[in-house]
Amino acid sequence: MLKGGLEHFKNIRVSLCFVIGFILFGSFTSIFNFLAFYLHRPPYELSYTWIGLIPVSFSLTFFLAPYAARVALNIGSMNALSMLIICMMVGAFLTLIAPSLWVFISGIVLLSVAFFSAHSTVLAWVSSRSPNAKGQATSFYLLCYYSGGAVMGYLNGYLFSWQGWNAIAASCLMMLGIGLFICRFIFAKYEKQPQIKKQSVQESF
Repeated sequence: MLKGGLEHFKNIRVSLCFVIGFILFGSFTSIFNFLAFYLHRPPYELSYTWIGLIPVSFSLTFFLAPYAARVALNIGSMNALSMLIICMMVGAFLTLIAPSLWVFISGIVLLSVAFFSAHSTVLAWVSSRSPNAKGQATSFYLLCYYSGGAVMGYLNGYLFSWQGWNAIAASCLMMLGIGLFICRFIFAKYEKQPQIKKQSVQESF
């Protein structure tokens, strides 16, 4: 088991995706950990009842994730993942410059839908690019994925206490920028004609 695990970390195409998973869930968790506190305060002053309806937007992923899978098959998973991370960055940026509540919520919805599709894309990639012990590779990915939520969600609490929502959004933009750079690095160095197995993608969505 230990030997197999080390092999996954030596596989750069796979281990770098562990980092992407860390960043994706870390950014998503950071946003939603403090979203309710921010929207409940001025200038928006939403009730927690209304704030609690925002996660309903997650259901949009049911319709959009299969489309993301088809895009990954057509243009390559790293290109599709890059587009999804850019969508997450646009969503986070909209929350920084939002002139109204509706623009802010639109940014949150865009970030959320792109996040779930990105997570599915990375998971399919890890499975298809692991030559053996695919279940173990997936487990390592999920370990890094949830660790990102725990670590970034905790540390960004200090930023929220210090500079409020702008610090949270800026932190997520920076981390997502790193994730985007990793995607382009993988594409340029390892996957100039990226193709993931159709079966792996379909099983992940």
